[in-house]
Amino acid sequence: MFTINKFWKGRLSVPDRKISKALEGWEHIDSKVETFLEAPLHLKSGFGDADPEKSNVILVSAPGAVGKSTLARQIAFETKAILLDLAEADPVGANTLVGGLARTNLYQSFQQGEASIVIDGLDEARMRVTQASFAAFISDVADLAKPNCKPVILFGRTGAVQEAWLWLAEEGIEAPVLEIGYYDQERAAEFAKIQAQKIRGELKMREPDGRAIDLIMGRLKSDLQAEASFVGYAPVLIAVAKQVADRKERDSQNTQELISRIEQGQAKITITTISNDILSREQRKLSSLSFEDPTLHSRLYTPDEQIARLIRRLYDNMTPPPLPPTMSAQDRQTYTEARRNLGAGASVSGRTGGESLLGGFRRVARIQGSSYGIGRRKSPMHGVCSWHVN
Repeated sequence: MFTINKFWKGRLSVPDRKISKALEGWEHIDSKVETFLEAPLHLKSGFGDADPEKSNVILVSAPGAVGKSTLARQIAFETKAILLDLAEADPVGANTLVGGLARTNLYQSFQQGEASIVIDGLDEARMRVTQASFAAFISDVADLAKPNCKPVILFGRTGAVQEAWLWLAEEGIEAPVLEIGYYDQERAAEFAKIQAQKIRGELKMREPDGRAIDLIMGRLKSDLQAEASFVGYAPVLIAVAKQVADRKERDSQNTQELISRIEQGQAKITITTISNDILSREQRKLSSLSFEDPTLHSRLYTPDEQIARLIRRLYDNMTPPPLPPTMSAQDRQTYTEARRNLGAGASVSGRTGGESLLGGFRRVARIQGSSYGIGRRKSPMHGVCSWHVN
């Protein structure tokens, strides 16, 4: 129902307008995302009864790394909306939106319903500012959202979207929340194969790549059992494609050898291997933080730390992973606040949203928890999900 053609074009489409004055984070999208394959959007329950067809503000949520930015960018391209990437823009506050529209000479057009805006990176914005500044930004959004204007669209992780929804309610705006879901089996395979083609930089899909991807996905689904929909999420599929195509030595002959090893049970690919690629991307979310010690960007929120924190949630008697002993008090505070804001909606750290994606990471945590000698709630898949690409 909430597709670009059937929903977003009707709600956001405007005449093509360029940004007359460059402003950090504000962008007119001139080209489509070549490897885009639309994931399903569903109206999320528990957030009031607002109608997405009529609302002046629409929130789009998903756990981390599920494809929010790709969807936001494609919507902006298809509807001629301006894309505001809060991860690239200045820290948000009371005049971010109204002031930005004025400085780009788009304010009057927006007021007349002749310009629209898609805002991405709500979680990154929240991580960089205080609660008061974030609330002031949401108030700025509320002031701009009028019936005669195009709706303001906000993309973010589940936790940031929940907080934004509450602040909007304080402003008297009931905003619907749409959630990005996972691909079904057929679309998932198609997406992974498109990604492999993109990685190789080729116009045509290699048949052996497609076969290898089908085999890997089948094995992952078998190992995950009830949490098999984990394989339908975009970041998982991208990681699968990388296993096949993102190595220089992997020409068609080498891919055939990989297929043979998988079929014979000799080549191993773990859920942990796939998850590690996703968690490394999560770690890069910290790059915008200002630490007194710049080396902390690479030392904190590593894949191992993220899994350790999830293990702590699964096993009540686990202590949190230690922070570097030389870390200053200011850096500790910065990191704690950022992790709290990031983790509220993250695929690994959060408790809400993206249950199938979270379920996959829980499986990894249980496997690793078992390897640490934690017997209580031991995963039945321990010793089974141990296949990885050599």
